Amino acid sequence: MVHRVIDGTIQVATLKRETRRRCQFQDVTLLSLDGLEVKFRKLTVPAALAGAIAPGTSGRFYLHGLGARPSVHGVRTHDGQTGFGFSRGAEWAMLIAGAVAMIAAAVALMVRNDWCLGLALHVAVLATIATLLFRRSRIVADRTFRADLAQPARG
Repeated sequence: MVHRVIDGTIQVATLKRETRRRCQFQDVTLLSLDGLEVKFRKLTVPAALAGAIAPGTSGRFYLHGLGARPSVHGVRTHDGQTGFGFSRGAEWAMLIAGAVAMIAAAVALMVRNDWCLGLALHVAVLATIATLLFRRSRIVADRTFRADLAQPARG
């Protein structure tokens, strides 16, 4: 996963969907302190941080993304508000997939089905690796946010 920290001001924020745990914004445009305009499509934000994603909000925005799906995991506004929230959905999904695959491997071992055993073990290994990568990304995001709390926001 790629982690980014952007200092700037939100110019445009169009809310697409809101649930109890997270919000998805159709378009978000950030004007960085460098003068660059950074645009995000389908930006996912934890519900606790969604209030900070509004036009005119300026501060430091902590983002991460897997492929073309960017997410905000931390916000520090210039007026002193801070917030951190990292979605653990993918991490839990891979953990559950690995557990189910291990149960399937145990059943395949009992009924002596080599093909099913091989498939289940492959899925278990891949799910374990994915779980560890997602967990590592969450830890890096948390450390980056906490280490940055001691520094004042630029701008």
